[in-house]
Amino acid sequence: MRTKVAVGKSSQRRDTSLANMGLGKQECSRDMEIQAREIRESSNWIRQIVQKSHARNYSEDSTHSWSLDVPYTNDCETCVVAQTEDLADTGDGPSYELDSVPLIHRFGIHASGSLAESNCSTEGRLDLQQRSPTPKLKLCMFVLAHAGMIGYLCALWQLLANQTELFWHPILMSVSLVLATESVLLMQFAPWPAPTHKPTHVFHYIAHIVSFLLQIVGIVHYAKQPSSVQRSKQSAHKVTGGLAALLFGIQVLFGVYVTWIAPKVGGQKYGKGLYKYHRAVGYIVLVVQWAGTWFGVHEKWVQSEMAPNECTWLLVFSALVVGVLVPIDMSKFGVQPA
Repeated sequence: MRTKVAVGKSSQRRDTSLANMGLGKQECSRDMEIQAREIRESSNWIRQIVQKSHARNYSEDSTHSWSLDVPYTNDCETCVVAQTEDLADTGDGPSYELDSVPLIHRFGIHASGSLAESNCSTEGRLDLQQRSPTPKLKLCMFVLAHAGMIGYLCALWQLLANQTELFWHPILMSVSLVLATESVLLMQFAPWPAPTHKPTHVFHYIAHIVSFLLQIVGIVHYAKQPSSVQRSKQSAHKVTGGLAALLFGIQVLFGVYVTWIAPKVGGQKYGKGLYKYHRAVGYIVLVVQWAGTWFGVHEKWVQSEMAPNECTWLLVFSALVVGVLVPIDMSKFGVQPA
């Protein structure tokens, strides 16, 4: 099926025609798959045209419009496109015929609408809107979050400088938390959709597994301490920390299922459909983990014996919250921009 998108204002020029690619509601054929693979190499055409359209200064007297005929393949990663560019300067502008545009999300174009029941067709509306935070915003938040983590480690080290009894528990838990946060921050830069064997994804897997193991070791080490060292039997820190460890374990198992088991059981579409839930649970677990750290710093005996600087910890946690949550790409959760 076909989708028409008009970009810019067109009052005096001819309507841009939709190119009929002959796909419609027919089943996917081997010829189409071969064609999509071959034309994937020419996807830089769309990048050039998008860049040209952004660079052009639109006005009431100029027209720049597109027509797109977009049937999706099974995995929705390659769409077949026929494009005509109408330049208002001469009225006889060049036409660019593009057959395939892989991963249109890379170019700030998103598809809204529901997939059709057929294997290869869909009706959707393509809008030239940015689906994710800008690279500059992501970079600024990335730096801010790392500043918060460095400040957190420095403030923690200052608290533990004269401590020997509970030294290893906060150290192990802090390293675990920093690894988990780092893996989440790096995944915010990963394109979507993207192969799961990329270095960023590999680091994400390894960092989370190591982080979970360190967290377990830290909890076991604390549990072996005598009651005189544990100080408080029941507190918000213990409850939140135990909940964070439980959720973290479930999240790790869920990640293994989503990445390696789900695609084999229900196919690639089913596996990718679970990614948004994995991301959502991941952010929830991270928030609970940092909340446990906050409660730990504000334990009564910690406040009385170590006297942490409240302003320092408030700045540290504020930087972390803003740096991690602001650059979240809602399109990766299936949420369309307004």
